[in-house]
Amino acid sequence: MVKSCGHLPLAVRIVGSRLRGRRAWSIGYLARRLRESWPGLEEFVTGDRSVADALTLSYERLTPDERHLLRLLSLLPPTSVDACMAAALADVGVDWAERLLEGLFDVHLIEQSAPGRYRLHELVRRFANAAARYTLTDASRHEAMGRILGC
Repeated sequence: MVKSCGHLPLAVRIVGSRLRGRRAWSIGYLARRLRESWPGLEEFVTGDRSVADALTLSYERLTPDERHLLRLLSLLPPTSVDACMAAALADVGVDWAERLLEGLFDVHLIEQSAPGRYRLHELVRRFANAAARYTLTDASRHEAMGRILGC
């Protein structure tokens, strides 16, 4: 179930709180709800705490270039990327892509899987993918994916 929470502490706390407050729910029932709510974040809300709200706050504090890269990263399958791949995806220089990745890492929106390699938390992927659906055109998505296939 922690994997369904993207290993994000806030998400784990919220899910634990929901399970604790609903005595009729089993762990299996909650795990099934988490799987079936894909790609939404509606299961990650309790009281005034919400993973989506926390991600929105972090997202709004990003630079436009960081937001753009985050949305583009959400288009990829769950895998790690390096600065070269991120540069191709966003159509920017490798040095700039590395700075953007480090910026996303510094605010905990991506994790470092190995030195120089980054990946999205699963819940962040869901959030960023929803943002991408509203801000990226089909043409820009296809162009970005075409650029990364050349890496």
